[in-house]
Amino acid sequence: MSLVRRDQISFEAIQKLVPELWGKPRLATVLLSWTDEVQILEDAIFSVIDGLLLDNAVGPQLALLGRVVGQPNFGWGDDDYRAAIRARIRASRSNGRMIDIKEVVELMTPGVPFKVTPGGNASVTLRWLAPPSVIFSALSQILAATRGAGVKIVAFAPEGVHSFTYRDRFDTSDPTLGWSHYSDVTGNGIYGHVEVI
Repeated sequence: MSLVRRDQISFEAIQKLVPELWGKPRLATVLLSWTDEVQILEDAIFSVIDGLLLDNAVGPQLALLGRVVGQPNFGWGDDDYRAAIRARIRASRSNGRMIDIKEVVELMTPGVPFKVTPGGNASVTLRWLAPPSVIFSALSQILAATRGAGVKIVAFAPEGVHSFTYRDRFDTSDPTLGWSHYSDVTGNGIYGHVEVI
């Protein structure tokens, strides 16, 4: 059963009166006083429900939804954080297949072209053709929840506005920093190597 918003509760209540009670203004006044309060309550309930829908949520509501699904905000704006929450939800339903990884990446970096290539020895390579507007280490955390056990994901992206800064692999004090074994100069940009373990 789905919730249906009713905007004219008072009018509906008057219409549902049995014919014997029609034309009784005192009864209609009492009924309208109650149903007006019910209408106010219904409007308030639906405004809360609307605010908690992912597409409508902003600020504190997004933070609440992020806590529910286990996705921290790394200083993103509402649109980027909404995409991360959507990707985290999709990652939670993952079976570790290639299509799951692709769908999570599409949700996390909407509109950014990329290629997914299966590698040997249980690995997958992601290569973005344009800079994604997401912090790589945040993406790697979500991809780690998406991939199958023992599958390594290697991601390459051209250096962009939100490219990551290298840190020591075992230093987890700042989750916005990425780590790498090497960097690879290719074409017009420096490509950072992120390895999801």
